Order: sequence, then structure tokens, then C-alpha cells
Amino acid sequence: SINITPVLDELKKIQSQLGTNNNNKSITDNLTSYYNQKIDEAIQELSKLGNLKEKAASMKILWVGDFPSNNKSIMDIYRNLGVQFDIAIDNEGAHEFLKRNNYDLVISDIGRYSQNMAGISLIKSIKQMSINSKPPIVVYASQKAISMYGSLARGEGALYVTDSAKDLVMAINQIISS
Repeated sequence: SINITPVLDELKKIQSQLGTNNNNKSITDNLTSYYNQKIDEAIQELSKLGNLKEKAASMKILWVGDFPSNNKSIMDIYRNLGVQFDIAIDNEGAHEFLKRNNYDLVISDIGRYSQNMAGISLIKSIKQMSINSKPPIVVYASQKAISMYGSLARGEGALYVTDSAKDLVMAINQIISS
């Protein structure tokens, strides 16, 4: 069985921090509730996959994003299964990781800092790199970024493109179980 207590504790901590400003309390409560619901749905999907833990224990994922703390809850779910994560905040860092390690998956956002298409550039550069194996790439970005650049990301070779935490978890599960 999967120990989700640390993840739920972290979500409660985030929720309490978000709720400290009364002006934004109803908005943050709604967003937190929605996000928690999606994470819970994804965790329920994890429990349906029987030998996921054995397969996950040998997985290594490179997550590329300028705000890694935004993805901590999702990473914690998989860390509890034994998945190893490396985190890069830009394409240069991602390239260094890719030169030194083999990855089962790369997760990237689309825009980073002032570079609106950094994730698209990363997809292109991974295709051109001379590395042992080219990992599948999942783009996890805001709805706005996906509407602007999602089809371009798919066209460049992203396996999945989503703004949904639940869909991201489902994509990771599918890659682990394949």
C-alpha cells in the first residue's frame, strides 16, 4: 500500500498558508479544494495499478520547471513509490542532467521566466542530443500556455500535453506501467 500521509500533510500545510489572507480566502479555499480533489483522484488511480511500486522503484524522472515547489505534492506521491527525481530550473540544467543520466521520463513546463517557449526549445534540443535513450516528454503547464503552445509541443514530439494534475499523474502511471 502507498503511504500518502506525508503528501496529505503537505497539502494541509499549503492550505493553511493560503487561507491566512481573508481577502483571498474563498478563492484559495476553492483552488485548494479543487487541487486536493484532483490529487486524491490520481492517488485512487495509483492504487488500481497492482505492481506499480516494483516498476516505479527503478524509474528516474527529470522535471524541468522554474518553480519546482509547485510540483512537490505530485513528486512526493512518486517518491513514496521509489521514483527518483532530478530537478532542473532551465534548459541548460536539463541538458547537463540528460548528458549524465538516463531518464524514463522528462516533465517540462512550456514557459520559464521570460522565455515563453523554453519547453518547446527543450523538446527540440532533446531530439537533437546524442544521448543513449530519448525519454518520452510530458508537458505540464498552465491552461493559457497550453492553449497558445500545446499543439506546437505535440508537433515537436511531446507524448502528453496537459494542464491537469490528474492527467499528469495518469500519464506518469501509464509510462510506469508500460
